[in-house]
Amino acid sequence: MVKKDIGGGLGLRKPTAAIVAAAIVATAVCSSLLRTSSARLAAARRKMRNQLAVRRILHMRNYEVYKVCERPGFIAFAYLLVLDMRRSSTIDDFPWIPREDEDWSSFGRSNLITSIMVHHDDLDEHTLIDVEFVASCLSELDDSCDWTHYVEKIESKDEFDSIESDLNWLHAFDGILEKRQFKVDVSGITEESFKYLSQD
Repeated sequence: MVKKDIGGGLGLRKPTAAIVAAAIVATAVCSSLLRTSSARLAAARRKMRNQLAVRRILHMRNYEVYKVCERPGFIAFAYLLVLDMRRSSTIDDFPWIPREDEDWSSFGRSNLITSIMVHHDDLDEHTLIDVEFVASCLSELDDSCDWTHYVEKIESKDEFDSIESDLNWLHAFDGILEKRQFKVDVSGITEESFKYLSQD
């Protein structure tokens, strides 16, 4: 059996042909490894997102708070607030809708539910979408209700980490609620309140 010179068709001498052949093989191997690593990384990320754990930590008539973790038992990387505004929605509740010259006077529905994701770390787009999807499942009621979703960042890591420390966390979101002109009275909530499904 005669060995074929792979460089012959390119007009290359044998030492050069051997180098070209080695480079082709190395490129193919590296390309295969990169594809495999990328696929494994993507699968790991999908797995992490699929294991998103959402636990309700406060339930009141007009206000709920959920802890969002990568897996059950982990420290929260975000909190999800759900507010029952108990008022009709208006176009002003949707600042991202282009106004242009349309008449928005008849815009709105009977009630507005607002969800707010509160986080500290920079989060990738997929995680933001996953949490927004969870928020929509918790917030979208019937055709008489509108739903809005916002993302708020707490810049101080210490402030964010202290949310879970004690009952003072009930006031951790006061500034965010005020910004949305939402009032809620949590003064009557005690340790005893968390034995029940509703804390008010």
